[in-house]
Amino acid sequence: MARDKTINMTEGPISKLMIRFALPVFFMSLFNQLYLITDSLIIATFTGDLGLGAVTNCENIYWFVTSFFFGCSMGLTVIISQQFGAGHHDMMKKAAATGLVAAFVMAILLIPVGLFLSAPILHIVQTPADVFGMSQGYLTIVLCGSGGLFLLNVAAGIFSGLGDSKTPLIFQTASCLANASMDVIFVALFHLGTSGAALATVLAQIGTGIAILFYLRSSRSPLPLPFHEIRLDRACFKELMRLGIPGGIENSAVSLANTMVQAFVNGFGTSAMAACGALATIDGFAFLPINAFCSALATFTGQNVGAAKKERTKKGVRVGLMWCTILSVVISILLLCVVRWALGFFLSSEESMALAIERAWITWPFYFICGLTHCLASVFRGAGKPMISMSAYLGFWGVLRVGLLMAVLPFIHSYAFLCWVYPITWSGSTIFLVLMERFYPWFPDSKKALEQLDLEKNGDVTVQ
Repeated sequence: MARDKTINMTEGPISKLMIRFALPVFFMSLFNQLYLITDSLIIATFTGDLGLGAVTNCENIYWFVTSFFFGCSMGLTVIISQQFGAGHHDMMKKAAATGLVAAFVMAILLIPVGLFLSAPILHIVQTPADVFGMSQGYLTIVLCGSGGLFLLNVAAGIFSGLGDSKTPLIFQTASCLANASMDVIFVALFHLGTSGAALATVLAQIGTGIAILFYLRSSRSPLPLPFHEIRLDRACFKELMRLGIPGGIENSAVSLANTMVQAFVNGFGTSAMAACGALATIDGFAFLPINAFCSALATFTGQNVGAAKKERTKKGVRVGLMWCTILSVVISILLLCVVRWALGFFLSSEESMALAIERAWITWPFYFICGLTHCLASVFRGAGKPMISMSAYLGFWGVLRVGLLMAVLPFIHSYAFLCWVYPITWSGSTIFLVLMERFYPWFPDSKKALEQLDLEKNGDVTVQ
């Protein structure tokens, strides 16, 4: 294994290792956010508000359809990181190969969904007639060509488990640059509209996915995986489902809950919609450093669980939570100092500005609580206990959040309560996870866990 590209988090100074891992993750996420803004500007410029609305509508649907797979891929990172910590190279290769096969199968299954179910799905979400045709063309293309995105996601999971956060940054950057370039060609030059934007996205992702496959088979890869070794291993697949399905349910349920919450936001009118949309955009940027540390903490936990280093794992959790709290507090203070200036990039109406500022002052002081939920959930995923994190998100960010809004807003039409429901549910999930971390024996018996992947006792199924 080309260990110069990996980070062994089972030894050495914890903070330094986490920062070293988190920085490339942060820059990758930042670049991707900047690309999304650029992509929206290109689409809006050459297809107008209708084109931008059609793409935005489809992106929400696409995320909901694919979020289950993305959640399942979290399980791959856990397996790879634990086996890395245990020093089981062959098991890592079999897990990586199984993840790639799963991505291929999922991509094939989504082709008929894109071809035959795009229109019914768009009808279900009540897509307006004036954007229906553009939405259907876009959604059909991105669903049928989702294989490249799944390959990127699986590869990121493999590299993250190995402690290699630089390689995903390189491939993600290449994909974004290719996508932006083809956006200009297909949308601006060839005037293919939203279908051109979808085609640019799919081709960029597929091209990058193919490049990843060839990189994985080369000696430069931190985990060389020749094509003939890419096969489905039943034991790995079973473990992948055990660790990944809770994440898939979590992603899908939270995505559905967010869609339902958006319906309540819409009930306060277009000014509230614009205000919440602007806040969501700023949140997307502001939370990037915290998400990067969460990724580092998940990999750190997985590797040290695999190495059976319980005390180091516990210490790493304390260090990770400390950094998360510091980052969250600093970010929230900075945001509140520049809130009107930052919102000025997105909002022109004084009514929308006032509503956005009200929500900012209610939610941003509680950023550290939201960050703690994310970090603690990452710890439980890395430890191979995804049911705990799923319970927190599903119970508090899904059921409780929607339940509170359904119980209160029909009788008390309060925008302030709509805003307060976020820190309320953040606090609930954090308290739950803190209690689980403190009193539940979440550090697994590593020997027993590794026996679940005793691959020599299980047959492999080769996919031709």
